[in-house]
Amino acid sequence: MSMPDLPVPADDSPLVDGTPVTRRQLMLQLGSLGALGVAAGPAALLTACGGGGGGGDTAPGDTVAPTVSSTAPASGATGVAASSRPAVTFSEAMNPSSVTTSSFTLVRTGSGAVVDGSVTTAGNSATFAPAADLPGATQFTATVSTAVRDAAGNALAAPYSWQFTTASTDTTPPTVTSTFPANGAASADVNGVITATFSEAMDNTTLTATSVRHHPGRHGRHRQPQRQWQDRDLHARRAAGSGHPVHRHHHDGRA
Repeated sequence: MSMPDLPVPADDSPLVDGTPVTRRQLMLQLGSLGALGVAAGPAALLTACGGGGGGGDTAPGDTVAPTVSSTAPASGATGVAASSRPAVTFSEAMNPSSVTTSSFTLVRTGSGAVVDGSVTTAGNSATFAPAADLPGATQFTATVSTAVRDAAGNALAAPYSWQFTTASTDTTPPTVTSTFPANGAASADVNGVITATFSEAMDNTTLTATSVRHHPGRHGRHRQPQRQWQDRDLHARRAAGSGHPVHRHHHDGRA
């Protein structure tokens, strides 16, 4: 059998990975390869002697399935704001193209009605943004399916769902529970503060010189012009306790 002309160490110095390879061992290795019909060469010799390939096994790729680490709102949460945007955080970065409105959904728990919206991703997280505020006092179910995949292509092992309930919507109009001075009071201080207390907390941006006004005199008759209401002094504050008063300062317009 014809042997290939390979360079052979002059002595028994290590050839691969510190393994001593003598002339005899070299010839035996090449002879074994020739008997198997393998074309011998430097690469074949390295393989036969256990060398090559960078000196070790290649590390395996990511084969671990992603998991759900947390959600917002939390599962079972109640009193959730109607403007909330459900979000999910995964154990690792996800492939954004796999997290869509098809793989991340929001439905009404009772009827199964699908909530329209859009999905965005950022690193390990994904957020579902409803197209409109959610109705109050309603339970919703958010689900991420096994169609979501991590950056290595591993899918979620099983669908993950969680529920939350939105807060009740306040449809009761506020009322005025008291005023100072009292309605119809006589001899009130013309430089005093007029207070109106409402039945609940108010949106202060709606309490303006237009919505809270003083009408001088009685039966449409106005007082002397030297006494007037200064709109710039209108202010609102929440009182200690249950009341929510609005104050207007009455000023004497005389110099």
